[in-house]
Order: sequence, then C-alpha cells, then structure tokens
Amino acid sequence: MLYRLVYQPLVDASVLVLLIASVALHFALTGLALVFFGLEGFKTPSFSDAAWDVGPVTVSGRTAWIFGVTALLIVSMAWMFGRTLYGKALRATAFNRTGARLIGFSPVSAGLITFTAAALLGTLSGVLIGPIVTIYYDSGFVIGLKGFVAAIIGGLGSYPLTALGALAVGLLESFSSFWASSYKEVIVFTLVIPVLILLRSPRRTTSRRRNDDAGATTCADGARRAGRAGPALHCLGLPGRADELHRPGHAGGAGPGVCSSVAGQTSFGQAAFVGIGAYTTAVLSTQYALSPWLTLPLAIAIAGATAWLIGAITLRMSGHYLPLGTIAWGISLYYLFGTLPMLGGFGGINKIEPLAIAGFQFQDLGRFYYLV
Repeated sequence: MLYRLVYQPLVDASVLVLLIASVALHFALTGLALVFFGLEGFKTPSFSDAAWDVGPVTVSGRTAWIFGVTALLIVSMAWMFGRTLYGKALRATAFNRTGARLIGFSPVSAGLITFTAAALLGTLSGVLIGPIVTIYYDSGFVIGLKGFVAAIIGGLGSYPLTALGALAVGLLESFSSFWASSYKEVIVFTLVIPVLILLRSPRRTTSRRRNDDAGATTCADGARRAGRAGPALHCLGLPGRADELHRPGHAGGAGPGVCSSVAGQTSFGQAAFVGIGAYTTAVLSTQYALSPWLTLPLAIAIAGATAWLIGAITLRMSGHYLPLGTIAWGISLYYLFGTLPMLGGFGGINKIEPLAIAGFQFQDLGRFYYLV
C-alpha cells in the first residue's frame, strides 16, 4: 500500500527525489506510530530460553536464532539475486531502468517486489530483537539506521560484508557504551562519514556524472556551473531564540533551498546549522550575559566555521553518497547536542533573553515574524 501511494507515482523520478520522499514518509510514519503506540516501550517474551556454554562465552537461544536466521537470509538473497530470473531483473532495473523496460521488466513491478521484501525483512528483524531490547515507537528508525550503516560498510551490495559490518557496528557500540556511553550514538553514526568517503573510488567516476545529471551533484560542481565563489555559505544557520525555532519555518527552509537550486547539491542536515546558531545565542546570552545582538555575528561565525569543516570532509563524496553523508552528520550532531551538559542535554535551554530595541522586545509571535 505504501509503495503504491508514495513510490509508484515517482517511478521515473531520480534517486534524489526518492530520497526526499522517503524522508517525508519516515516522519509521517513516526508521527502515526507515536499516536498508535504512545511513549511507553514494549518488551516481548523470549521465544527461546535455551543457553549453551561455548568456552568462556554463554550463547543464548535467542542469539542463536538471530545468527541462524541472518545466515539463512544471506544465502537466500545471494541465491535469489544471483541465480533467479526475477533477482537478475531486479538488479538490472536498479542499474538501468530504461534497459529493464526494453527487456520487458517493469520498474513498477521491481519496486513493488523490492519494497515488499524489504518490509518483510524489517518485520522479521523486529520480531527477532523484540525480546532483547525494549521497543519504542521510534526504535525502528534508530535500529534501521544502524543496519544501514552496516549496509554502507558492505558497499550497499555485499551480504557477507554487510553482516561483518553489522558485527563491527555492534562491537563499536558496545565499546562506546563502556568508554563513553553518552556519546555512543554520536560515535556510531559518525562512522558513516569515513566509510562513505572510502566508497567513492575512481571506478565510480561515470556513475558520478550520471547522478549529477539526475540532480544529485556535489556542491563544488554546482558552484562552478552557477558561477558562485562561495557555495558553502548556504550552510549558515539562522541564529535566534532556540525556543522559537519551530515557528519561523520559512526562514529555516532557506538553507536547503539555496543548497538545491543554487549550489546544485542536496543536504538533509541543514537543521544542525540552525541548531548551532540557536545554541550559540542561547549559551552566550544565558551563561555569559552577552547581549543577544552581539551573539548574532558570533553565531554566524561559528556556524560558518563548522560548515567549512564539515563541507571540506563531506564534499569528497558525490552522487547519492552526498545526501547520505549529510543525513549521518545531522543525526550525529543531534545526539551530540543532546549529550553536552552545557547545552542543557535533551531538555534544552530556557529563559533565553529575547532580542530588543529600546525596550521593544521581539518576543510576541507577530513581532518575531517581522524580525525574521
């Protein structure tokens, strides 16, 4: 049903458009999950109480189930995509939709089969991990992202490498929990960046050019075509009151607009720069009693320096790897902002002094609108 409603009308769209549609669908489903399931978590009974001692390690039955099902799925998918006609047709469609049409295989059918199979895999994963971790309304997002990190490590194509990548992510998460539990998520999701950069090899040059034509170009290429000297300037956030950020949404949307239309790149992490500007203003005005007006240029400078640093790293990627990298940055910075005590953790910072001129405060919604 989701495929027919959201993706089938976009069957001829670029990968970039499909990514944007997927992000929108994610937020819609997360909101519905919150309505249906609430904030409380659930933990299902274990479907196996068996346990075996293998040397110094105790292996539980549920762990054996997870490894066994994973191995079976790897073998099954390798056989399907390597030996069956449907599997080969799906791979052909992913590589060249026009060519798949010429040999009589519909991209709509390919998308429907793929989306349904992926949904079944996700459902099976949820059943297997339900007894191990507490499941919340947004658990699928976090767990799925870690699986996606593993898939990126596997080159988005190798099942055994993806399984090894998943083990590596799990080990990294475990050691991060031991050494720096507060920064566990930051470490795990930042791992995506160097992996994506490594995946950008010389053999992807032609693929990069093809993806650029579809709209997913690098910031540097887009700047050269547009004749702009400073494409990274779009990354500057809007400094202001942190508790008002959700209201002037049109101003926060300017960054992604400049990204796509002027610089020719797509970024899903622009909210992080809005947060950098807001946090700079909030910390300097509440903890150091600095005038909110003076925090504005400082916020712009800090956001600009951060944008330059992140851009210097991220713009080594191209094609659809670039928006994936910006998603990773956005998630990492989200968890980092919520972890730092000086930023108030996930509770945030309140009692921020509003901007004012001669006693006239820009605190009312109407006034704040004109300021923006």
